[in-house]
Amino acid sequence: MDNGRSGNESDCIIDSLCKKSFNSRSFTEKMDIVRKGRPIPDLKNLKHKTSGGYERHFNLQWYDDNPWLCGSLKLSKLFCWPCILFADEKNSWNRDGVCNMDAFRTVRSRHENSKNHIAATCSLIRFSCTKIDRTLNDACKRSIEAHNELIRKNRYVMERLISATCFIALQELPFRRQDESTGSDNKGNCVELLHWIAETDPQLHHYLQTWTGFSGILNDMENDIVHCISSFMLEKIKNEVANVSFVSVIIDENTDVSEKSQLSTVLRYVSLDGDIHERFLGFIDITEDKTTDRLSHVFFQCMDEFECGKKLVSVTYDGSPILSEDNGLHNQIKLRFDCTLFVHYYGYRLNLVLEKSLSNLKDCKIFFLTVNGFSGFFSKSTKRSQVLDREVKRHILDTCGNCNSGMIEIISRCRDDLIKLLQSMMNSVEDWDGETRISARAYYLTLLDPDFVFFIEIFIIIFPKVDLLFGTIKRKLSDVWYCRKNITKFISELVEFRDKFEEIWFKVEKQDEPPVKIVKIDQDEDRKDSRRRLFYEIIDILIVQITNLFSDIEELQFFSLLDGDKFSDYDKNFPEQPFQVLTKRL
Repeated sequence: MDNGRSGNESDCIIDSLCKKSFNSRSFTEKMDIVRKGRPIPDLKNLKHKTSGGYERHFNLQWYDDNPWLCGSLKLSKLFCWPCILFADEKNSWNRDGVCNMDAFRTVRSRHENSKNHIAATCSLIRFSCTKIDRTLNDACKRSIEAHNELIRKNRYVMERLISATCFIALQELPFRRQDESTGSDNKGNCVELLHWIAETDPQLHHYLQTWTGFSGILNDMENDIVHCISSFMLEKIKNEVANVSFVSVIIDENTDVSEKSQLSTVLRYVSLDGDIHERFLGFIDITEDKTTDRLSHVFFQCMDEFECGKKLVSVTYDGSPILSEDNGLHNQIKLRFDCTLFVHYYGYRLNLVLEKSLSNLKDCKIFFLTVNGFSGFFSKSTKRSQVLDREVKRHILDTCGNCNSGMIEIISRCRDDLIKLLQSMMNSVEDWDGETRISARAYYLTLLDPDFVFFIEIFIIIFPKVDLLFGTIKRKLSDVWYCRKNITKFISELVEFRDKFEEIWFKVEKQDEPPVKIVKIDQDEDRKDSRRRLFYEIIDILIVQITNLFSDIEELQFFSLLDGDKFSDYDKNFPEQPFQVLTKRL
């Protein structure tokens, strides 16, 4: 910053610098000198008479033409501002001053191009760019310390917030309530947990009381924390997968309480230390698009992201039709990864897999929902459950989320007792509320509906056989040939059952007609022919699903190599066939 054109002889910075060098001064003095800038007084007395009798005078324009030029009013001489501050060598421009106006242009040009002047100019520029917040003065130190202390406190509070988020997620609790305002009696698990912790944590308590953002809705903050934790965990999973040789994938498609269809993916692998890990990767919303192309895109994108496509050895899922049908995801995976095995998910009951497959048939879907409604009607009321135990002598558990085979068996065996109980409930105004009586009447009519009885007669024969097959395979999976034999036997039984429609129809026709006529969907068709076609379609779907579910079971015969009871026999007669099947997969 340049000084004004006026100056004071008694307060001349040039004279002061000539007596006490710039380098010998304190940092604060140096900064003050540089901040004030070069002195540029009007040197009216600076003049020089040439040999020709002419008199040359100082010109103020020289300051503007030469940004390094400065002057001393007291000494009435010109100096170089960068050189008087930083020059290592002494010369007339930083020690004696220049007063010869006759040779000014020549002397100025020679000095301006000198190495010493250029170095001094660069030093002045660097010094002028020095940042105040990097100096060692006390004010800067206090500012840095205060900033670091604020960061430490913020990190401490953030650690508490992350711990609370992880705790709620681990306990599978909801984070929020609809009303998290200050006047709410219950602000949700996250807010209430933090306030509870703050009762014994003064630092967190102070933060919650002073931070205005905490008094409102915390949706964004909670979501950001969950997202950060998720990103960190997924990165850890990627690092683990990068160090393993083989990976299996578990896929499940289901519908949540908000009626959104979601695809979940789990990676299963053995780490280098021999531990088995199952890592959940998250949910993908597929509500609007359940096509094979969409599912394939989601699956293969996951394989690419975690770089485990070449390590994929097996895939398992719950038998959902959109995953297992002939042109579904199962087939697409086999086309891209031909060495990949499909293994039925044995944590998922086989009859529920088949039930989901049959739910593509509208009549079957309505039937299964109705059966599930029976269990919910009794299990969700203590009074109803007690009456059921007393009158029917059977206890019904809520089968929501589980298979309906147990409920179908109870309805089949206790149908007459259930009819009497429901009839009593719907006619007893004194003992039951209106909602119970209405529901009881609906289920009473359902038990009398020939179509409902038709499905009961079908599945009371099929589902017990399915349960038996499932238990056999789950126990004897290491004996693949035994499992294959039982699967083949079950399929044969289904084929034979396909010829039993007349027997099923005869049982249905023997039932009493319902007191209220129920309108049939197929009223324009012959009812018996319609039921016959549906019966055949059910059996055919079951045969196809069982065949697809266990299409790769023969490829699992190497499981027998893990049967410890046979290790002693392997010393004499090692099973080459299972071993060869295994080596083909490596």
